[in-house]
Amino acid sequence: MVRGNWQRRVERTEARRTAAKIQHQRRRSKRRSNSVGGEGDRESIYRRLEDWLEDSSRLLVSAYGETGVTMDVWTDARPSSRQEYSPRSLLDEHGQDDVEDDDIGRKTRSKKDRGGFQNKKGKQHPNTKNKFEKSGNAASLSSKSQPVARDEKYTLCAQEFFFGREKCPGQQLKLKRGGGRSRSNSVGDDDISCQLRHYHQFPKVKNSMSSWVVQNSLPQTPPLTLAQVVNGKYRLHQLHRGSDQKATSLPLHVRETTLQSAFDAAMLANSSSAHGADLGTDDSGMKERAFDMIYHSRLIVQSDGLEEENDEIIDEHDSAVSDDSNQESHGEDESRDDAQNTAVTQAIQRMLDDEHLSPLNVVYVSIQGVLIYDCYRGGLVVSYEVEQYLLYGDAFDATFGKSRYGANFESNTRIYEQLTHHILEEILSFLCDESAGVLPQVCSAWRDEVGTRSPQLWKMLLCRRNWLSTVKSDEHHYVDETVKTTVNGGGDNIVDCSQYRGAFISHYLVVRDVRAISNACNYLLSGSANGGRGSHNIKQKDGIEYAVQVFKATKGAPLFNNVHERGPCTVKVWPSSNTSRALAAYSGDCTLRLFEAVKGGSSLGSNTHINRMKCRQIVCVRSLPPSISRKKNRCEITDMDLDENVVACLVNECHEVDVDEVESRITPWLNVIPCEELMCAGNEGILNDQSIQSFDVRALILDYIMGGSFNPDSNHDTTVFDSLREPLHQYLSVVDGDTSDVLISVSPKLVACGNGTFLFHSYVSIPGYSLVQYENSDDDSLGDDEEARLQRLEQIVSPSSGDRLFVISTQRFGSIIHSMPLTAGFNGMFATRPFKKKVSEHEASTLSTNVVIQSRSMLILLKYSLKRDGTLDVIRECLSSDMHEKSNVAVTPAYVVYGMKKVGQNKEVFQIVDIRFPSRAIESTLDEFSPQGSKLHNIIVCNENYVVAIVSSLTGAEESDEEGFDGHWFGPDDRPSKALVYHIPSRHRIYECSISDLSLSMDVLGNVLAINMSTLGFVFAGVGTRGVARKNDELDLLTENDSLLSPSGKSAKCKKKRLASKTAKKDGFARGMSLRG
Repeated sequence: MVRGNWQRRVERTEARRTAAKIQHQRRRSKRRSNSVGGEGDRESIYRRLEDWLEDSSRLLVSAYGETGVTMDVWTDARPSSRQEYSPRSLLDEHGQDDVEDDDIGRKTRSKKDRGGFQNKKGKQHPNTKNKFEKSGNAASLSSKSQPVARDEKYTLCAQEFFFGREKCPGQQLKLKRGGGRSRSNSVGDDDISCQLRHYHQFPKVKNSMSSWVVQNSLPQTPPLTLAQVVNGKYRLHQLHRGSDQKATSLPLHVRETTLQSAFDAAMLANSSSAHGADLGTDDSGMKERAFDMIYHSRLIVQSDGLEEENDEIIDEHDSAVSDDSNQESHGEDESRDDAQNTAVTQAIQRMLDDEHLSPLNVVYVSIQGVLIYDCYRGGLVVSYEVEQYLLYGDAFDATFGKSRYGANFESNTRIYEQLTHHILEEILSFLCDESAGVLPQVCSAWRDEVGTRSPQLWKMLLCRRNWLSTVKSDEHHYVDETVKTTVNGGGDNIVDCSQYRGAFISHYLVVRDVRAISNACNYLLSGSANGGRGSHNIKQKDGIEYAVQVFKATKGAPLFNNVHERGPCTVKVWPSSNTSRALAAYSGDCTLRLFEAVKGGSSLGSNTHINRMKCRQIVCVRSLPPSISRKKNRCEITDMDLDENVVACLVNECHEVDVDEVESRITPWLNVIPCEELMCAGNEGILNDQSIQSFDVRALILDYIMGGSFNPDSNHDTTVFDSLREPLHQYLSVVDGDTSDVLISVSPKLVACGNGTFLFHSYVSIPGYSLVQYENSDDDSLGDDEEARLQRLEQIVSPSSGDRLFVISTQRFGSIIHSMPLTAGFNGMFATRPFKKKVSEHEASTLSTNVVIQSRSMLILLKYSLKRDGTLDVIRECLSSDMHEKSNVAVTPAYVVYGMKKVGQNKEVFQIVDIRFPSRAIESTLDEFSPQGSKLHNIIVCNENYVVAIVSSLTGAEESDEEGFDGHWFGPDDRPSKALVYHIPSRHRIYECSISDLSLSMDVLGNVLAINMSTLGFVFAGVGTRGVARKNDELDLLTENDSLLSPSGKSAKCKKKRLASKTAKKDGFARGMSLRG
């Protein structure tokens, strides 16, 4: 009998074990067959987690069972038993609930309307428990089939959740300002810089179990972020655990890789979802930090509880006592193994059932601080190294951070990185040109693939816009300096595809800048009719493509009179590579104003574009010599230029006109201000008189002619010096040193040559006097008046008078160091900014300036080179000798572009001259867009290799005179002009757009374009300006209004606010006033 009971017990144990295995296999097969969504389905990816936990549960419990297997679970729905997650705790900064309480089944009211049952002590309404149980039972029935609705109104701060509290912008601002702890810990009552939810703001609930522990009670744990869990300390595997071994954290490279990979996948999923597209649209960049709200729960599985549970199961099935103790212990071990295999899975399922959650709500799962499940990366993210560490205690390899975290991450979320360049180029063929600049920014793999292995992509984009930048030479070869290709007989041999890429990007950047200037003109013109405020049309790119300041809407804007309403105004980009600044000189109020492009948005809570920028004025100084009387005389700035050290401007002082004088006397001055002193002046214009160096240009020229500033060691033109000196000495010997009749007229053009040297033009006329006596003095026919007229001095124009160029050095106390005569007259001067040029490897680099002088009949090129020792070398070349009319000229370091009319033809053409080969000039017609001809108004240098021609059609008055309208005038032609963009090396037009007929003053330096548009406003454009909006300087922008309220660095004084009186204000009779006062 005893043996029969033993046999039946063994048979039951084996049958039970076999049935459990068969049932387990059937359950797995059923789960896979029921999953409809495939690899991307939320349910199927969670089933893979359960399968892995069932296979690894025994090893986990045996390795960490003594101290407990620590598991952290994050769900996208609120656990029902966690009071800190309840809607009552999720209050905004106004103390009101934002969402409805789905668990209770009624709309949440404000705190003051909840009655006396829900006070601060947490006392609830008597019916709340019943309603909660009813809704809880209903939710538990459906929790296994469908997920619980998430709180879509709440968004979590991803910076705090993935990288820690110190990475949150609000915490960084608090530490930077020296602030202390916030007064409130309610969710949503955070700093002004981050208005998202934070885990550290959840209330501290004392009487609740925050950890799910199997058969044990451990101290509660507050809600933890993923950064806190991954960076936490845990007990090691039992194989590496010693008697004195303490809890340690994971290696640093493992933690960084884990958090960064989870952050990238979460942000990518939230940005692509419909809910993520609506997250955060303010200047603070919340859209980049917003994350769907998730809730944390901790589970601890211990081996002691599993042994007690296993003993109860064994006693329930055994009714007889076996004589063979070895076989009995073997059956107990088998049952214990079955319980350990499902311990971790059952713990998670029990927690989800008790919290009325579904497995589909699980977002993250970690074991011992190692992330094993991520729903945004395809579910199970356990790699071979992670599995070896958790189950067998093997250490992580040093190359773990270099490989992506988990194999599923590559196959599910980074599959687009595996696309080849052929596929990417095929995708771009169906997109616009703007996508060519955005596509390489998606990931580093696309940046390395797009257009780097094959030139077909960039060649396709060049052909799409007809940007084949080639020029045909006499040898029938197509040669391009930007795209180094050689085409002969129809075939092409490509040297390097990167040159195609550089050609397209260079063309596109210039086109983008010209288009921004055109949009800025339209913006200012539309805003001028509305009181100075620009149009708010969504198609405008104000603050995105360009930064603008509207003068009519700005306090302290430049003043314009009727004479200089449309100019002159000189604009020069500030010589600094880190900022986008420009200096403008205005003649109306004789001021120098420094403008700067900064990141826009007065506060981070506004709903403006995150990358907007604005233009502001930071310096305003009146450039007047200290000796000038501002009350009696009138001054105006004629021109201005600057280098890296000083700012120089020409100022004309107009004296009062007497009754007998026909013309007013003008005294030219040269004012020099150091750049550092100008920056410190601010908008208040606080500038000492000692900071301004004023030089009388007339006196300097006279001293130079007399030989006072002559230096024999310098490279002076001695012939010019002698031709001016002798007539001046003869004149002074007759008039007793009176120089009032010597005519010195300075042209309104100033050119900087570097290191404090400036070039200007002046017309000098030295009169000559001779005593004329009448020989036949006995002739009575002459009257006394006529005889007296013949005996006085007569003024004769001296042959030494003429046009001359002078170079003045401010470092040598305003002495003139060079002079050059202009025999053919002077009609204009055009120059480049000083640039460094190195002739050979053995010689040091020099500061070179290309200057083009337009005379009455020829065009002259002057190459000024300033060496380090201060010597100045000049090379003179003639570009053209048939200049019969004044034309527009643009000069770059490599080319000279000017317009001229063809003889006998009603059209203007471009003459492009390479400075290296001045004898070669190539024509390029400008009338291709209009059959009626065109008129060239201006040529503006937009880049070193690009110019913009402002052209208008020959219409209006030029055609109406021939037709005639019987004296009727229909008004001026209001059709806008056109801006034509030309690539100088290829002589090819690459873009054409309409532009308003405004007086534009533009300057380009590097990647910054500065434009003053008539009397309407000031505009910044260019790649350097747009880079200001992309700077990640949110903290500097927050403190900008506090520390930089005035550009001079002084904080503006603000009046203290008056406290509101609690009592009502009394009327006049109550204060003792009568009707008579």
